[in-house]
Amino acid sequence: EDPLSGHLFVFFNRTRDMVKVLWWHSGGFCLFSKRLEKGSFRLPHPLPEDTGGVRLEAVELTLLLEGIDLKASVRRPRWQPPPLKSPV
Repeated sequence: EDPLSGHLFVFFNRTRDMVKVLWWHSGGFCLFSKRLEKGSFRLPHPLPEDTGGVRLEAVELTLLLEGIDLKASVRRPRWQPPPLKSPV
């Protein structure tokens, strides 16, 4: 992904007790960091070996940062519009 696109880039340390979030905003990069005094962050699904990353919805990132285990929760189905077709 393009770092200037507005996407958030989330990085965890090996023990997953620290997370850093990097994003571009108004001409510069911003960095958010959170270190847990106890426990660790739990990823909602395993990282694919070939990509090195996963996509998260904003609500998933919020819950992850709050310490809510997404594997134990169930997302209720919602209607979503069909994806836009790209002009070719």
